[in-house]
Amino acid sequence: MKKIIILVLLISVSCSQKKIESRINDVVTELNKQHFSKEMKKNINLHIDKFITWKIDENKKTYMMMVDYPYQDPSKPIDYLSFTIVKFKTHKQPRVLSISCSSIIDEKKGMSIYFGKRESINSQKIIMSKTKLEKIEFTEVNKDFLKITFDYMKFNEINFLDLFLENDHLFIEIYSKKGEKYNIGYPLFKFKEQFSELK
Repeated sequence: MKKIIILVLLISVSCSQKKIESRINDVVTELNKQHFSKEMKKNINLHIDKFITWKIDENKKTYMMMVDYPYQDPSKPIDYLSFTIVKFKTHKQPRVLSISCSSIIDEKKGMSIYFGKRESINSQKIIMSKTKLEKIEFTEVNKDFLKITFDYMKFNEINFLDLFLENDHLFIEIYSKKGEKYNIGYPLFKFKEQFSELK
């Protein structure tokens, strides 16, 4: 079960960016060969929900969406990626998107962000988006964490809200200070479901 959950949740592999799409599809192919009982499928879905469900805090004016996503191994994570989105109720476009990680990450190499989408509704094959943000500098660095903040959930002409809603997966590439490379895959279906329910 542990191995299955890791394959479903995380694609953390040491390979070039050009090979990520191929590696993702290899993992999906392997999973499709597996035969799961109804009870096992239910347990897998419960574990997935645990890691990707956003906590939502609401007040009179805003929503704050937050999720901490572990890598590499959910049972003994090296670190967490923390996503925070702040949205005013009267605005469609969120005010802030921030992505944080611990100070074990090499700030000099920044963070690269990619997106992927299923080839079709019934297909599990992932097609990588042409929109790629490579080696973005962290906007806040201290001894405890590194953070990138995107005002209005935008970076230059790129609108992250559109990318979150149009794609099925978010991929982040970061490096540890020891030179270890982490390619982290985060499924977006839960975000889309929860975001659509905000008033």
